[in-house]
Amino acid sequence: LQAKLLRVLQESEIRRVGDQRTRRVDVRLLAATAKELAAEAAAGRFREDLFDRLNVITIQLPPLAERRADIKPLARHFATRLAGRLGRAVVLSDDTLAWLEAQRWPGNVRELEHAIERAAVLSDEEVLEPRHFAAVPPLRTAERGSGGEARRSEREVTLRDAVEAAERQAILAALHATDGNRRAAAKQLGVSLRTLFYKIDRYHLE
Repeated sequence: LQAKLLRVLQESEIRRVGDQRTRRVDVRLLAATAKELAAEAAAGRFREDLFDRLNVITIQLPPLAERRADIKPLARHFATRLAGRLGRAVVLSDDTLAWLEAQRWPGNVRELEHAIERAAVLSDEEVLEPRHFAAVPPLRTAERGSGGEARRSEREVTLRDAVEAAERQAILAALHATDGNRRAAAKQLGVSLRTLFYKIDRYHLE
């Protein structure tokens, strides 16, 4: 694939799948990566000639933890877009925006977006408070590498799997915290008592 991309950049030509002739193209390429391509090229994992072709104008984008002023507008944007998908209002309270701004977000913008989506899916309330996020376990887990260093990884699960696992954990935690008082647990979770009974039956948490 790297060789084919290099040819496009060098010759400005492509050949469609199944076609016998080449075609001239006039394109501008914007590439993004989370890896240090210079180091990858030096290690032989990325073609140096392709790196040289791509490395014309470089824009370094700092991690979200270094751009905390961007967190609130991004969070509001994600909430508005999510509301359109869910067909209901999704509002972030001032306390929630402050809480989101205080988090580290090692997964950057995508982690922020997914956290808001999970909290909204798990809540019946229109306004999301910090407690709605506290009940949602992150999808990221710490693993130990062969050298003993912790590394971050993401479990490959579907959104439904993630939501169901989060719901089970949140319900069990709330029931434990309230000594099995379902009405109090429902209030803590921010859902109706009827919804809690349905979830308990669905996940066989009797």
